[in-house]
Amino acid sequence: MLTCLITGFATTKTVLYISSALSLIKNLSFPMIRSQLSKVSAQHEKGLMLAFIGCMDGLSAFLSPLISNSIYSKTLYFYPPFVFFFLAVLQIIPCIITAFLQYSQRNTYTQLVNESSEKEN
Repeated sequence: MLTCLITGFATTKTVLYISSALSLIKNLSFPMIRSQLSKVSAQHEKGLMLAFIGCMDGLSAFLSPLISNSIYSKTLYFYPPFVFFFLAVLQIIPCIITAFLQYSQRNTYTQLVNESSEKEN
């Protein structure tokens, strides 16, 4: 999301290079997410979950250039960096979902800790 905003507001080549460098760091998060999801899922669901993630990753890699190129060609005449702001807005959706899941897991963990401390007393 940040790299899309930086690219959208870029006025010099240096800012574009900074955006590219930040984009490299962004790609490091995908293996961490897969690792965390494999720890959370049940043993019999790991293959299904990782296969689904792989399919969605491949589908998004196929569709994203098609969508962004068509948006860019339609908005080129009135505001060329519009596509970067659109992609940044699209990236907010997974952030909201992740925040919701983190919040719900934290509440579940707190309830489990409270129940285990009650059993000890």
